[in-house]
Amino acid sequence: DLAVRSGDRSRGGGARVRSRNAGVQKALPAAGLVGKKKKRGAHHKRRPRRPLPGMMLHIDGSTHAWLGADHEQFDLVTLMDDATSDLYYAQFVDEENTETIMAGLRSVIENQGVFCALYSDRASHFVCTPKGATKPDRTIRTQVGRALEQVGVEIIPANSPQARGRCERSYGTLQGRLPQEMRQAGVHTMEQANAFLPGFLERHNEKFTVKAAEEGTAFVPYHGQDLNKIFSKHHERVVSNDNTITFGRLRLQILRLVAAMAGKGSSGRRCDRNLDHQPIGSPPILSSTRPDNSLASIPGQLDVLTTR
Repeated sequence: DLAVRSGDRSRGGGARVRSRNAGVQKALPAAGLVGKKKKRGAHHKRRPRRPLPGMMLHIDGSTHAWLGADHEQFDLVTLMDDATSDLYYAQFVDEENTETIMAGLRSVIENQGVFCALYSDRASHFVCTPKGATKPDRTIRTQVGRALEQVGVEIIPANSPQARGRCERSYGTLQGRLPQEMRQAGVHTMEQANAFLPGFLERHNEKFTVKAAEEGTAFVPYHGQDLNKIFSKHHERVVSNDNTITFGRLRLQILRLVAAMAGKGSSGRRCDRNLDHQPIGSPPILSSTRPDNSLASIPGQLDVLTTR
């Protein structure tokens, strides 16, 4: 390839072409005699950290050969505090998806408390960006978006990879240190790697966590409905005339009490109200799916009978 450097340009035979004429400098690349000069990228400013822990958390998954080049790649999902770079959660998973993201969010809320905002990329499990659109459609909620709304956390999708530089640099550090330490510890499987993570995170946070700009915390204890219900997949179904709901290949029979309250032909959906306080005429509540995709029956909300 031909080098292009401010008027001093190399030709095929190794000779140098020096030109201070702007017209010539434009003509040479157009004629294919020299390589085209790369355009300078957009100017990005470093974003200040949030002043308090819990004001904003970064979430992401990194695909990497975490156990070495001779092993298959898999993902590491982490949640990091913007104010301190403290890693609150890390887990190796086969794939970053709705289930693995929900597991991390639930763990942080259980152990740290509810935070203010979540900074993420534009993956489909965070936001829905219609084909051809440049911005996410906030009127369409994903499963993760719905769960975060229920616990009062704002989701902030990044506009570019550069905007998530703090998170990307964190993964650069992890990729440069974690595989070597696991190799020295004799870690060879994902299960062993996840067992190794707690001790590693303690050492990592001690070395790389920075002091927040202000004293205090924005985390608040969670006092609300069962997090297992919130951080599960919720689905809407229509009640048939025979008071059944189709879920995948299953046909679920709604008991008489629920059917009477729901009404035939109404739309069935998962919600968090107890049947004792469910108003007459409201749609029935379809049980949610657990992280392993099995169907969960929520006591006191919907009892169903499975029929073939």
